[in-house]
Amino acid sequence: MPAAAEPYDPPAYLAALDLPPLTRRLVEGLAVTSAGDGPPLVLVHGGSGSWTHWARNIGPLSRRFAVHAVDLPGHGDSPAAAADISLADFIGRLEATVAALIPAGGRINLAAFSFGTALTIAVAANLGDRVAALSLLGPGGFPLPADRPEPKLKGFRDGMDAAAKRAVHRHNLGVMMLSSPDAVDALAVDIQAHNVARRRFRHQWRGQMNASFDHMARLACRLQLVWGEADPYPWPDIETRLADCRKIRPDLEAVILPGAGHWAQFEDAEGYNRAVGDFLATAGD
Repeated sequence: MPAAAEPYDPPAYLAALDLPPLTRRLVEGLAVTSAGDGPPLVLVHGGSGSWTHWARNIGPLSRRFAVHAVDLPGHGDSPAAAADISLADFIGRLEATVAALIPAGGRINLAAFSFGTALTIAVAANLGDRVAALSLLGPGGFPLPADRPEPKLKGFRDGMDAAAKRAVHRHNLGVMMLSSPDAVDALAVDIQAHNVARRRFRHQWRGQMNASFDHMARLACRLQLVWGEADPYPWPDIETRLADCRKIRPDLEAVILPGAGHWAQFEDAEGYNRAVGDFLATAGD
């Protein structure tokens, strides 16, 4: 039985956002930030993130759903994960939390981002018809060639002050998460800096997170794939990745958000909230 939810005050840097009243509780050992009422919707963040990856989405989505944003093990406010935890056990921890949030006799909606998509698609496949609909933004977990070019990221150096570290975050957000350096605002840097500072887990599953096609074939729910038009990660491009997915799920729905990058739910929050909210709202309960 999940712990009782308590009122939760978000970090001060989110004060400018019109966030609804939030609650926080541990559900099967993971921190869950919740808002709203209606059909349940679980949000799963991306790598080095937390529930704040959805800071511009929780408010609008909570007007249509009971939103539950999970912090993955070793991320955000969730307890740490063992450094040698297996991918199966990591997925199992997420699955236990999602299953505990499914209402008795009901079903649940799932939406995930980036690293979280490769975990959540496995959870959705395992839970079968207890999941009504699944929306994946910037989906991962697909086989990739070893020579695929990666975004050129910067790292921290010893002795860097806070301003220099923010400059690193700004650069990295501009090449991997948002459509360009010009799209990186102060809020994006605040979210990234806070999440990276709290990250206590780096997975060691290289070569193992490539089963999304297999999980996709096992899904019993409706499926939506979403990309920002300028997402640098689909290989070799969005159209090819989408075509490969349609070979497995011809009925999937696809949305490409014009001008947005990988973190499209932040960069084009209005477009994402509308597209995903409408898709999930037609899934029933």
